[in-house]
Amino acid sequence: VEPTVEEHLAEMPVARFLAARLRERSPATAKKDSAQLRALWEFAARRGFVNQFPMMRPIHVPERVPSAWMADEMDRLIVAARAHTGDIAGVPAGLFFEALILTCYETGERISAVLSLRWGDVRANLVTFRAESRKRRTRDIVRGISPVVTNALEKIRRDRELVFEWDRCKANLWRHMGLILKRAKLPADRQSKFHRLRKTCASYAAAAGIDPQRLLDHSN
Repeated sequence: VEPTVEEHLAEMPVARFLAARLRERSPATAKKDSAQLRALWEFAARRGFVNQFPMMRPIHVPERVPSAWMADEMDRLIVAARAHTGDIAGVPAGLFFEALILTCYETGERISAVLSLRWGDVRANLVTFRAESRKRRTRDIVRGISPVVTNALEKIRRDRELVFEWDRCKANLWRHMGLILKRAKLPADRQSKFHRLRKTCASYAAAAGIDPQRLLDHSN
């Protein structure tokens, strides 16, 4: 017999589920699951589907020092990207990943927004990331790019809508990035993929006297 909503949304089943998530996933993932469960449980309690409101222990996420690439590591990463072999949607993989990594680094945008970038939003030394592709989806954001990035993008320009057309399973993007990192003799764990480029951008911006919070469009 399938358990009822009240049997699912009870202290012990939820506690066991979150304990399992803490064993299997990161504390941040478990905390996100906890927040979503709490919202669902509170909704069910207000509507009378369950008899009690959430009873859940807080999950604490350690605050880590952000990891960024040093200048010489970025050089090695770009060299390794250029050497990547194969073809991606009609573009040499080396050119594709060089342009992708440089765009992520110079703009500081999340990989999801960069992958959604359209040629119509690339204008000389500026790129526009549309609200629909950004995390909060509330506003467009314009970023300047150097001649180096402009040149890298022109090398992969094709007659299509998306700048970074990806013609295979999306999960393979991170696998390819891992191969490039290993070729560059850099860490290739899940903390060292595209989001580390965003942190690198923020770190060098801060060193140059630019507000990294504003650059990354963070609320705090």
